[in-house]
Amino acid sequence: MPAVLFRISAFLQKQVLDTVCVALLAMVLVVVTFQVLNRFMLGLPIAWTEEAARYLFVWLSLLGAVRGVRDKAHLQVDLIVRMLPARVEKILDLLGGIVVAVLLWEVVESALILLPLTWTRRIATMNVPIFYLYVATPLAAGLMFLFTLRNIMQDARSLPGKPVSANQP
Repeated sequence: MPAVLFRISAFLQKQVLDTVCVALLAMVLVVVTFQVLNRFMLGLPIAWTEEAARYLFVWLSLLGAVRGVRDKAHLQVDLIVRMLPARVEKILDLLGGIVVAVLLWEVVESALILLPLTWTRRIATMNVPIFYLYVATPLAAGLMFLFTLRNIMQDARSLPGKPVSANQP
């Protein structure tokens, strides 16, 4: 199981996630530029561009959070924890990771329960189901859950006093 998780994680890490984030950023840039040019240069504001930019930015923010979990780049208040012995520090990191994983799983479950309710509601200016906005939450939380599990396994393998295998990513 851990080997499969590491392979899925590596594929998502190297290929899909970064490419999607770059594509979303480019789309936000194009839509906002189009909106500004139409509104201020031509005097023809287009309603759907504002909502499209907002919803693309939601997706970009959530997938950026996934990248933060993947790279362990989120802020931590660790002043006191870093004063503890290395093994205790790692154990507390593991416990924190487990708590985060449980909370992320709860987000996934809750979002999946609510997701079917969004299929019939439509975004007024674009006439598409609002489902496409709301599906970002369980998807991002699920990816964060997978990366958190990967981080927990890596931290568990690198506990001080335990040997680290050479083939570990």
